[in-house]
Amino acid sequence: MYGLPNQTIDHWKTTLENLVALDPKHISLYSLTLEEGTPLHTWVEQGKLPTPDPDVAADMYHYAEESLEDHGYAHYEISNWRKA
Repeated sequence: MYGLPNQTIDHWKTTLENLVALDPKHISLYSLTLEEGTPLHTWVEQGKLPTPDPDVAADMYHYAEESLEDHGYAHYEISNWRKA
């Protein structure tokens, strides 16, 4: 999952490196959606956590696209990759 409060692009890169090291046949990646009524939404609204930056989340997604392709994964749906 990407686009989390306090998540940095460097943290995301490390997460992806650790993920591809496991050599899974399939990978699904999802962006955080803040849903009203959830504790996370409340904490963001109260200022206890920063609002996730959609531009950083987009950068994370694009980095994942490139990185996974470089590691032999084919992108077949918006959130899904399979080992080619």
